[in-house]
Amino acid sequence: MKATKTVPVKWILSHVNMMLKESTCSDAVRDGMCAVLECILHKTNNYKGFSYLDWINGGSDQWREDGKREFPEKDKYLGNKTRRVYY
Repeated sequence: MKATKTVPVKWILSHVNMMLKESTCSDAVRDGMCAVLECILHKTNNYKGFSYLDWINGGSDQWREDGKREFPEKDKYLGNKTRRVYY
């Protein structure tokens, strides 16, 4: 019987974060990556939340400048919701 290989959760987290940030794949593929990563993080008690990349890269600043609008108007400041960074 072949030996089983394991991959550290931190490596998976780092790799998926990089793919979500830099990938040119479709939103549906990124949604799948998010779902699998969230499942792994929850199952291993490593889930610490996420932020939308557009929000942390200027969206929140623009939202404040525009008067801190509530949903659904706030939604546009979050950007593409498949572009995320998990903690």
